[in-house]
Amino acid sequence: MVIVRRDLRLHLQINDPDGNELRHRSTLRKRGQFIVKGPNRVWSIDGHDKFSRFGLEIYGCIDAYSRYIIWCYVGHSNRTQISVSQQYLETVCTMGKFPKLIRSDMGRELALLCASHLSLRRTDKPDLPFHKAYSSGTSTKNQRVEAWWNLLANGQTDTWRTLFGGLEDRGLFDGGNIDKLCLQHIYMTMLRTNIHTFVQTHNTHRIRRQKQREHYLPTGIPVNMYQYPKPGARDYGSPPNPETIAALEHSQHLDKYDLDEYIPSTTWKILNDLLSAKGLPITYSWQDDHVYAYGELRVAVWNFINAGGKIEILLPPRKPAEWIAQHEANIEAAQGENLGVMDLGLTDDEELEVFNESVIHDDDEYEDHELYNSENEDDGIVLDIMG
Repeated sequence: MVIVRRDLRLHLQINDPDGNELRHRSTLRKRGQFIVKGPNRVWSIDGHDKFSRFGLEIYGCIDAYSRYIIWCYVGHSNRTQISVSQQYLETVCTMGKFPKLIRSDMGRELALLCASHLSLRRTDKPDLPFHKAYSSGTSTKNQRVEAWWNLLANGQTDTWRTLFGGLEDRGLFDGGNIDKLCLQHIYMTMLRTNIHTFVQTHNTHRIRRQKQREHYLPTGIPVNMYQYPKPGARDYGSPPNPETIAALEHSQHLDKYDLDEYIPSTTWKILNDLLSAKGLPITYSWQDDHVYAYGELRVAVWNFINAGGKIEILLPPRKPAEWIAQHEANIEAAQGENLGVMDLGLTDDEELEVFNESVIHDDDEYEDHELYNSENEDDGIVLDIMG
């Protein structure tokens, strides 16, 4: 039996008016207002974990006021915990400033970053409450960066997910270390280049004016809004203390790791030699036959190992893992229902501060944010590609 949609809709309107009204209300999207008073007031940080099973990590940070992408990192997934903190500290050193508040989900990989930011904020204000420096909640509430992931997926990463998923479906990727190694060798440079190009496009294209939200949501070109905030807004960034930075890098052993490394140099040479032996290039673009090269390299590596060859892979850093393990109980407590912050070195008074997703208080006498308890918080990003 076939029922025409309009006939079904008319039937429901007549016979179930109350239910029809409830369904209509549920489809109306109520936007909350996410008000930020200037650049570097809030940095929203999150990971794009769609590629973790392929051994790839994508992590990003967006300025909540200007929607300027502070950084977008593409690297090796087994170094996520240490690399996130290193991404943050390297960015702070390069820019010469750090934000007033960081907003993220409650992922365990953020423990080092959380401690780093708290240390920087407390350099001049040792008694600063935790919630003045860091707020954590569900990913759905971190809408600035979540909206950016949607843009990135539509513009870039969905294509890569289809490609890598196709390799998996054809039996060319089994999730093991060797397959991850070969995939990284062929695709990491391409993926980094394409994503970084997309970031530049986002930062230099206009976010168009939105009539219903122009009274609280600044619009324009993200890089311009970030560097030159509009009248009434101010830059909340603070210069980092060099001694604090040095102490953090030393305590977390960040000075011993190359953030951009994803394949050991000895292995890199072996993989290049295997490709060259088959008459294949060692670097690829999207237009090249990269799938064929990946398949050939995969077979060549297995043959090399079966012949007695040794392949070194990049291992997770041990020292930072030990540091994180010392705070395991605090991190797990932070992920519980009653505490919405990562409890790393908090005072007794601060342990009473519970994160409230609806309101984040500023040091000022009035609220810096007005966040409604809604899954439909204002993402604030609409690109005007034609502008």
